[in-house]
Amino acid sequence: MILQKALYYIIPINLICDVLLIVTKSVAYIKAAFMILLLVHLLIRYSGKHGPYGWTLVFGFYALTIALISTDLPASLLNTVKIVIPIISLLIGYHFINTKEKIREFAKSMNWVLLIIIVNAIISTIFGLGSSRYTAEDEEEVFYMGQLSDHWNMLTYAILFVPITLHFQSKKGKRITILLAASNAFLVLVSIKRIAILGLIGGGAIIAGMTADIRKILRMVFTGAAILLLSYPLYGDLLEERFSARSDRFEDGALQKESRYLETFYVWGDALSLEPLDKSLFGMEAFNSAGTYADGIFGDRQLHVDYNNIVNTIGLFGLIIYLVMFIQLWRRFQLSLQGMVLLDPFDKLMKATFYAFFYMQFITSVAGQMYNITFRLIVFVFLGASMGYFNHLKHQQIEGTNCKFEN
Repeated sequence: MILQKALYYIIPINLICDVLLIVTKSVAYIKAAFMILLLVHLLIRYSGKHGPYGWTLVFGFYALTIALISTDLPASLLNTVKIVIPIISLLIGYHFINTKEKIREFAKSMNWVLLIIIVNAIISTIFGLGSSRYTAEDEEEVFYMGQLSDHWNMLTYAILFVPITLHFQSKKGKRITILLAASNAFLVLVSIKRIAILGLIGGGAIIAGMTADIRKILRMVFTGAAILLLSYPLYGDLLEERFSARSDRFEDGALQKESRYLETFYVWGDALSLEPLDKSLFGMEAFNSAGTYADGIFGDRQLHVDYNNIVNTIGLFGLIIYLVMFIQLWRRFQLSLQGMVLLDPFDKLMKATFYAFFYMQFITSVAGQMYNITFRLIVFVFLGASMGYFNHLKHQQIEGTNCKFEN
């Protein structure tokens, strides 16, 4: 019972640990130890039942193996653990958050995530905690996020989960959740982080397009636009200041000048040259890319694009396993839906949100967010929960059909 409750709140627990990193870095090791022990326990407990997501375990085992033979073992192992933990946590969603009632409990915890983010932003701004990125040099910094200053994609996916939360709530609860979601969306807007904003728009469009009629979508768009327009005097100066500080990123030809764009050609050129062969195929430096690409001309800078990071540090073979992992998840999800009739609006919402999370995480990876445990936990725990939910629902429908036939 205690374990089940803890698993419902696995996301806010991890988020609180992230926030507390501003106080002490030891929290990161405590969080990692807790997650490792939890996952080892669950892997043993559900031994023999990992088939639907087996390639996540293959990827984790492969990445950890490369980490153990890397030249910088501590750095590779630490980075690999950060990446493997959220991926394997898919089993939490699949086995523990796989019914409507369990998803209801998980949805409550996601509301706490929205609230924690807002409280963190307020306290950090009041006390000047963390760094205020994209503020002009001659301007006073007025926007802080503490230890969450580079966690914008976490906000994006927490907001994309909101329609599921709203499904379970009363009118009063819906108002509170919408207010929290709008506040988080405002933070994403003023972050000026292109991938986070794109993820919110793209994911929202997928969910809306699959669950709402055209009139409802247009009403939502016009309402949102009106709110942004009317409230612009409240945030306009801040937005303009931050946009001005990043204006060079939006100029014609700016993309070609960005390091993440330039790194791609070096990484893939090296990998496809197959020289040396072991570096191209296996990377040999698991998720520790500093100084290992482009003959070191980028210095100690880590690779920023997830796909580049994978190819460079665990090789072409590692990228193939990573993609096969997602192919398996996709095929298993489609298999669960096969032959099912989804009449319940909640079922349609779960299906749409799965697609939003599944597709948009590929876009988010262009920004290089593999090291962010909490953000990736939201993605993989929900993907697992969706797979488990529809697998459970399909068995219920089959059993119901058999009962009718017997009668």
